[in-house]
Amino acid sequence: MRLESKTGVTPFYENYGEELDIKRYRLDTSWKVQSLLTVIPNEKFSSVLEVGCGGGLVLKGVSEIVNADKRIGIDIATSMLTIAQRECLGGLFVRGDAEQLPFKNGSIDLVILSDILEHIYYPDRLLREALRVGKYIAIKFPLEKCAVLILFEMVTRKKIHGAEHKAGHLYAWGQRDVFSLLNGAGLKLLKHKLVEPPEEIRYYNAGERFSELPFGRRFAMFLEKTSFKISRRIYRFLFGSTLVAFVQGEVKS
Repeated sequence: MRLESKTGVTPFYENYGEELDIKRYRLDTSWKVQSLLTVIPNEKFSSVLEVGCGGGLVLKGVSEIVNADKRIGIDIATSMLTIAQRECLGGLFVRGDAEQLPFKNGSIDLVILSDILEHIYYPDRLLREALRVGKYIAIKFPLEKCAVLILFEMVTRKKIHGAEHKAGHLYAWGQRDVFSLLNGAGLKLLKHKLVEPPEEIRYYNAGERFSELPFGRRFAMFLEKTSFKISRRIYRFLFGSTLVAFVQGEVKS
C-alpha cells in the first residue's frame, strides 16, 4: 500500500502477524466467514480475491462454500502472508498495493474486503479499485460510532481512532457513514445485515480473569451483556455493531 512510506504501517502489521494469537484468530475468522455468507448469494463464484487477506482463513472459508476454482489473497504484511500460505493451501498470495490491484478489469468474480477499509486513509479509492477488478464485492465493516464512544471522547476530549487506535482503525463509522461511503464510490447495495460476534469473541479471555479487571472494564462488560440480553437495538446504540454487505457497481443507463 502507498500508506507504508507515509505512516509506517508496514511494521505495525508485520508485528501483528508475528504476535498473532492463533486461537483467537481462528475464532474470529470463523465468525467473519459465517457473517459474510449471510449476504453472499448461494451460488458459484469461480474466482475469489481477498484484499487485506491476513492469514487467509476468511478467503479459505468463503472460497470453499462458493466453490471457487481460483483463490487469491493480497496483503501488506509478509508475516501474515506466510501464515496464509500455510493455512489456505492452493491459494495464490501476493504482497501488494491495495490501491493498485495487479488484476485486469472485471477479472475477479468476488472481491472480499473484510475489516480493511477502516485501516485505509482513502477507503473510497480501495472501493473503486475493487469495483474495477471485481464483478461483486462482499464487505465487512465495524460500526464503532456509538454512544459510549461519543461520550468517552466528550469526557476525555480525546479521539481513540486514527494513529492512537490499538488495532489501527483510522475511522469510527456508523451505518449511515457506510451507506454514504458505498454510494460515493458508485456501488449498489444488494444485501446487508447487522451482526455481532458471540461472547467467546467479544470477551476473549476476560471471563477467566474477570475479578482482576479494572472496575471500569468490569462495569462495561456488565452493561454490555445486560443490554445485549434486553435489546439488540439498545446494545447497538450503546456499543456499536458490525455490518456485512454484498454490493456491485451501479448499472449506468
